[in-house]
Amino acid sequence: MLNKMPKAKKQNLFVVPISKQIVEQQQSEGKPKIVFKPLKSPIIAESHTALYKMHRYFARRPHTVFNSLIRNYSNPGQIILDPFCGGGVTVVEGLKLKRKVIGVDINPTATFIARMEISNINIEELDKSKKVIEKVIGQRYLTCTKQSVRSAGKKQMRNGLNGLTS
Repeated sequence: MLNKMPKAKKQNLFVVPISKQIVEQQQSEGKPKIVFKPLKSPIIAESHTALYKMHRYFARRPHTVFNSLIRNYSNPGQIILDPFCGGGVTVVEGLKLKRKVIGVDINPTATFIARMEISNINIEELDKSKKVIEKVIGQRYLTCTKQSVRSAGKKQMRNGLNGLTS
């Protein structure tokens, strides 16, 4: 089903070729580092953003820490391998910083989550699908709720009457 999803329209971020994005990132970060030096100060782990809160994959790492580590120990265009990608923090942060990232995990749920975090989506198609789902589920929910309320009300009435008579 995922393979049959319509391809997303090009968004501003993806209109620029990746090679140009890498050059721009290298220019913004300065001259490529050849010798990596230890971090000079601690990295503050901040609260997760909405992207990372959409799932509760265990052992989720602080994105701000990984962003700083990737920025300090690699250059734009370099390859980063995360052989235990889990919830995809290294993959996402590496791509944000214009690194080439390989994320692997033995758990298919982990690779699914990472893939979904970096997927392009067509917002218009998503909105259309959401409306269809809300319409179908909403009708079924209202039907089930009405039936539940009726049966619960009848049961409560029976219990209430029994309580009064005993």
